[in-house]
Amino acid sequence: MLFSKKPHSTMIMTALGLLIATVALGQAAAPAPATLVKPEPIKQEGRFMPAFGSDGLARISYTVKEDGTTDDVEVTGYLSNQFLTKSLRQSVEKWTFKPGTVDGKAVSYFNQEYLFVSRMDPNAPPPPAQVATGSRQAIKESKKPAKPDKNAAPPAPVDPSQVPLALSTKAKEAIDAAYDQMKNKENDKALKTLDEVTKKDLHTVYDFSLINQLRGSALVANNQPFEALQALELATMNMVNSKGEKVFFLEDKLLEQALRQKYLLAITLRHNALALETYQLLQEKSHPATDDKIHEQVKAVKALLDSPDPLTLLAKITSDNGEWGYVPARRIFTVADVKGKLEKITAHCERLTRELKYVENVDWTLPASWGACSLVFAGDTGTQFSVYEFSK
Repeated sequence: MLFSKKPHSTMIMTALGLLIATVALGQAAAPAPATLVKPEPIKQEGRFMPAFGSDGLARISYTVKEDGTTDDVEVTGYLSNQFLTKSLRQSVEKWTFKPGTVDGKAVSYFNQEYLFVSRMDPNAPPPPAQVATGSRQAIKESKKPAKPDKNAAPPAPVDPSQVPLALSTKAKEAIDAAYDQMKNKENDKALKTLDEVTKKDLHTVYDFSLINQLRGSALVANNQPFEALQALELATMNMVNSKGEKVFFLEDKLLEQALRQKYLLAITLRHNALALETYQLLQEKSHPATDDKIHEQVKAVKALLDSPDPLTLLAKITSDNGEWGYVPARRIFTVADVKGKLEKITAHCERLTRELKYVENVDWTLPASWGACSLVFAGDTGTQFSVYEFSK
C-alpha cells in the first residue's frame, strides 16, 4: 500500500496528524519484485477500423489478465458516438496478449491504455449505385444479399495516418470567427465561440485538434496557463500507426507552433518531464535549427530531472469533473500550498489502483512493485497546489 514517511517539508506534523496519516495510508510496502515485464500484444484487431458517420478519437483503459485476455474495458470519448464506442469495446474485449509477469510469474496488469483513432477519408468515392435491370425475377434476385466468399482475403485494415485531414463546415466557421475575435483582443468571446462548437459540432479529428490548438493560444493570451496547457495537450495527442510511427492531427506548421507553446507552458508551470517529452517530439517532427535557443533551455530541464534535488510542479484543477492528473517523474511526492480544496488522490498503477483521502503534510511513496503509475487529484474545480517530488 501507499505509506507515509518522515515529511520532507519543514513543517512538523502533530501527533494527531501522524495518526491520521497512518490510518489513511497503511503500512510500508514489501520490497519490490526483482523483475516486472509488461504484457506484449498478440492480436489487436480493430485498431484501425474505419469511422462510422464521423471520425472517432477515444482513449481506452483495460486490464490484461494473467491468461492474456482483456477485462474491465472502459472508454473515454474525446470525439465519438455510441455506435463507435460499442464497436471499440467489443474489439478490445477480443484482444490477446502475452501475459505480463512479476519475477517470471504471469499476473494481471491493470490500467493499460490505448488511444484509438478512426478516420473517414473525405476524398473517398461514394459506393457505386446498384441499378436493377431486366425482369422482375432479375430485380428480385439483385436485391438478395451476396453470399460471402469464404476464400476471399479479409479487407486490409484502414490506416488512419494515411487519411487526409478534413475540417467540417461548422468548425471552420467557428475557427474563422475566433481568429477575428482574437485579432481584436476579444479573447473571452473567442473562447466562448470555440467552446460552443466543441459541445455539438466537432466531426473530425482535425476539428478536435485545431479547435484545441486555437483554444490554447486564446488561453495563453488570456493569461490562463493551466487551462492553456490542458488544451494544447489535447491538440497534440498522437497515435502510433501500423509502422510504429507517431502520427499527429495538425498540419506541420500548426503542430510546431502547438508543441512550442506546450513546451514553454510546461517550463513555466515546472512540468519538467512534460517539457522534456515535448522537446523530444519537436526534435522528431520539426528538427529545430542548431542555433535555436530551445536546445540551451532544455539543458536546464534535463539537469533538474537528473538532479537529486526535489522537483516542484504547479498544478490546478481546471476540468469540470474536479480532477487533474499527471504522470509523476519520481515515486515519492508531497502536496503543499493548497488554495482551495483537495479531497483524494488516486494512483492508477499497472499492478493495482489505490484511492486515498488527501492528508496535509504527508509524503506518499509509490512502491516500484506497483509498476508504472499515473496520479489523479480530485477536489474543487479551480483548486491550485504544488506537488513536490523526491528521489529518496
